[in-house]
Amino acid sequence: MKRRDVLKLYAGSAVMGGVAMAATGAAAAATTTAAGAAAAAAIPGDDGYAWSLAGASALVGQQFWLNHPALRAQPLKLARVSKPAKQPDPAMQQFSLVFEGAALLAVAEGTYELQNSRTGTFQLHLVPLGRVKGLSNFRADFNLLLAGAAKA
Repeated sequence: MKRRDVLKLYAGSAVMGGVAMAATGAAAAATTTAAGAAAAAAIPGDDGYAWSLAGASALVGQQFWLNHPALRAQPLKLARVSKPAKQPDPAMQQFSLVFEGAALLAVAEGTYELQNSRTGTFQLHLVPLGRVKGLSNFRADFNLLLAGAAKA
């Protein structure tokens, strides 16, 4: 079974806990510096991109393509990455991505395929936020387990 099929299968259960992206059996990437410890929570996507707060922050301003089954490919821009003032659990890394799209882009909450030149193709659960400054906005929440935080 491909990772994409597993993500589609478990996407609904991942949302229940405030997790917008399901990860099943994905190993977290480790970093060698103390400053990079927060970036150690990484979920490799279908094309090998490892999601993390630091990695997502580096993508702000980039164009993504939302592959919608009815609307076809729609451009989105990663407007910002936000995180809680204090991480609720030191073993977790939580953050949200906010995308901007065309003013009349009406997309229901759900899991969609997105593409970007750096991340490749991946599945992401999007929640519509409404229009801000005439643009449609969508949020995707991440709740990643930090490397070394899992106990056997």
